[in-house]
Amino acid sequence: IQDRPFCKRCYMLTSTTVAPCSQCRQPHVLAYLGTGDTLMCADCAGQPAKYVCRVCGSEQHLVGRRCARCIVSEQITTLITTPGGDVHPQLRPVLDTLLARNNPESVQSWLAHGKATQILTSMAHSETPISHEGIDTFPRDRAREYLRDLLIACDVLPAAPRALRDTLEWIDGFLAEHSSPDRHALLAYTRWHITRRVRSQASKGEFTESAGANIRAHLRALGRFLDWLNNHATTLDRA
Repeated sequence: IQDRPFCKRCYMLTSTTVAPCSQCRQPHVLAYLGTGDTLMCADCAGQPAKYVCRVCGSEQHLVGRRCARCIVSEQITTLITTPGGDVHPQLRPVLDTLLARNNPESVQSWLAHGKATQILTSMAHSETPISHEGIDTFPRDRAREYLRDLLIACDVLPAAPRALRDTLEWIDGFLAEHSSPDRHALLAYTRWHITRRVRSQASKGEFTESAGANIRAHLRALGRFLDWLNNHATTLDRA
C-alpha cells in the first residue's frame, strides 16, 4: 500500500490483518505491492517489514506499534509483581496461561475492565491470601468468579466442588437479601462459622448436596428468628 491513497479504515484493516501471502502462502500482513498491484508480504515484495510489533517482531494481533500479546504480557506482569519488584512465584502460572491463549485481544479487554485485576494485585502484594477464602472477601460477581475459575485452571487454587460453589453462592444471596437490625450478627456467624466449616468439609471431600441443603434450612431458620425478634421489637442481645 506504499505510495497509494487509502482511507483510514482501509489502512488500519490492511496493516493489521494477517492472511496467506499470494506468493509464499505464509501468514503475513499483506500491505506491500508486487507486480500487477498484487498485495503480498514484505519479504516477497523485497521491502523491509514495517507493520510488525516493535517488541517481538510479530505481525499477529497488532495494536498500534505493539501486538496484543506483548501488551497483555506487560499488563499482567505489572499486576502480579510484588512490591519488591519480582513476579509473585505462586501467580506466575496466570501469566503463562493467559499468554498461551490464541485470542490476546479478549484477554486485553478483560484486563481493561479492572474488576478482577485488583484482586490479583492485592494477592501479589500479600494483602489478600491466595486462596478461595481470600477471593471470598471481595463482593461476588462474574469477574470474581471468572478469576477463581482462572486460578483453578492454572492450578494456583484447588478445584472447588460444585456443591460447595452452589452453597456459597446461595449464602451470599441470602445475606444480601436479609435486612433485620441484627443482620451483622448473622453475617459474622455465617462468615466465621458456617463458611469456614463448609470449606473444611470440602477440603476433606466430605461436603455433599445434602449438607448444602441442611445449611440452607439452618440459615433460613435463623433468618426467620431474627425477623421474629424484629417484629416483636426485641433485639438479639435482649432475647
